[in-house]
Order: sequence, then C-alpha cells, then structure tokens
Amino acid sequence: MTSIGSTEATLGAIARARSVEASAYVLRTGSPFVGALATAAQGGAAVRVWADGKPYRDDGGMRRATLAAAGRLRAAGAWVDVVTSRRVHLKAAVVDGVAYLNDRNWTGGRDTVLRLDDPAEVGLVRAAIEGGETGSDGSLATAKGAALELEAQVIRDGSGAAVDAESEALGSGPGPYAALEARARSGARVRLIVSSAELRGRGGARERAALAALARAGVAVRVGSARSGAGNEKLCVAGDAAWTGSANATYGQPAQCDWGVRTRDPALVGALRARFARNWAASRPYGT
Repeated sequence: MTSIGSTEATLGAIARARSVEASAYVLRTGSPFVGALATAAQGGAAVRVWADGKPYRDDGGMRRATLAAAGRLRAAGAWVDVVTSRRVHLKAAVVDGVAYLNDRNWTGGRDTVLRLDDPAEVGLVRAAIEGGETGSDGSLATAKGAALELEAQVIRDGSGAAVDAESEALGSGPGPYAALEARARSGARVRLIVSSAELRGRGGARERAALAALARAGVAVRVGSARSGAGNEKLCVAGDAAWTGSANATYGQPAQCDWGVRTRDPALVGALRARFARNWAASRPYGT
C-alpha cells in the first residue's frame, strides 16, 4: 500500500528504528534527517547510508557538506558510503521494513513523502538504495528513465482532462516534455511550474528555449523560487491519476537511480493536486 506521509513522521520513525538503509543526494550535518539517523545509530540501530560523492554542478560545497555529515554519522555508529562510482539521486529510506520516498532531499516540511509497505516494492527500494539496482513494477520505478515514463503515461492517458505538472528542471525531447506539448496542442489545459534556479547559469538558455516552445504550444508556464518552495517538487496530475517522484523531467542519465510512482489512489491524487494548487498560487508567470 502506498500512502502520503510527512517528513516529521518519517524522521520520527528513523530515530526510533532498529534498522535503517537510507540514501540522499547531499547530506548536511545540521539537517533533521542526519540528526534522526545519528539518533538511531546512537540508540543501537543498524544504520547504513549512501550519498552522492560527485554531485552534479558542484563547486565543492555539496561534497564538503556530505563528508562532514558522514563524519558525524560514523562517530554515532552508522556505516556511510560517499559514492563516486555511480550517481546517487535517490532520496529514500527503508526503516524497519517500511519504505519512505522523498521527492526533494529530506529538506523539511515542504517535501512530498510517500510511505510504502508492500514487501515487493520495499525490496525494489532497498535494492536501489544499497547497490543502485533499478527496477519497476508498473506503478513504482527506481530508474530515472522508467520513472519519467510513468509520468509521461499519466499525462498521455488523461485524455480530455486538464494537466498540472511541476518539475525543477525540464528537458526537451521524449517523455514528459513531449507529452505536455502534445496535450497542449490537442487543446487541453496544461499548466507547468518550474524552478527559477534552472533558468540561470549553465543550461539556463536551453531551459528557457524549452519553456518558450511549450508556451507557444499553449502551456501556461509559471516559475517558482526556493523561497516560496514552488518549482522544487516533481509531480503531475491528470484526471483521476497522478505521478510524483525524485526525477526531474529530463532524459539525462536515464539509468541513474531515481524513484517515480504512478497512482489512482483518490487520497494521494487529491493531496498532490492540493500541493500543485499551493505552488501555482506561490509562483509567477514565466517571462514576468
């Protein structure tokens, strides 16, 4: 069973756990996530943590933060692997046999957290955390390409329904981008929120060109900021179906570990629709 959770409840479960396997893109010494892991380890839990040792576009600050946090966790009794052999973009934890999936990076109350207790799905998450082994069961995927294909299916299959989508970064090409463009050209109402951070620096020009093309196709585009929290989640809702995940809507590095979940559960669809509405209200029209 998949249900909507919260960062606070997840951190509480970690702190009280007997066994934890967790992964994050970046670890930060003062974060509640690292604090909960340290508490569990100090209490005698078996805690194993994987983090990315070569973050994308890092000037050294993210790696230094991860290494410092790894030192704190090791001192508490946890086992930590700062991985350089593969990309660790999965934000997930298996806590006493229950899997928790986080869409951002365990950053706080604005994160989307899913709780999974189906043993087969927990197994998929654990394999991705521990060794980067990816898989899919049709509703959960733990590889970026497969996760984004689940999102594209939600967009394509919602025939006649309005589409609301949010992603930090957006890449042109197959997958969610092409599906959004096609739905807009068919006359559907399509709304998209992206992060302002992705419009600057390296890659910003490509991102702006992609958004301009979507706008010409009829997509209503808004831009959110880190301050508002808008534009930093990854989700889409179309009719009675929804998707959320840790994968940005680009097809770069399709084999990297990232999670995505497609659902028709009314409670989860409703929760994701409400998150989009909140972020839409907090964002500004693209180009203003």
